[in-house]
Amino acid sequence: MRVRAYKYRAYDSNTTAGVLKTQLEAVCKLYNALLHAEWEKYLKNKNSMSKEESRQLALDLRNRNPEF
Repeated sequence: MRVRAYKYRAYDSNTTAGVLKTQLEAVCKLYNALLHAEWEKYLKNKNSMSKEESRQLALDLRNRNPEF
């Protein structure tokens, strides 16, 4: 079996880099909010959130905060 490997390099403009940085920051904030909610639920109930609960919370956060 032959394995192929490709390397790509992205050359972006300052505008593209700024947009990507903004999007990454928003995703990090959303992830941290979900992680915090999961931790709080675990401390309160001693069980973690289900996949559906996490999904619904993410949708609620996205609807409330236009940054997400």
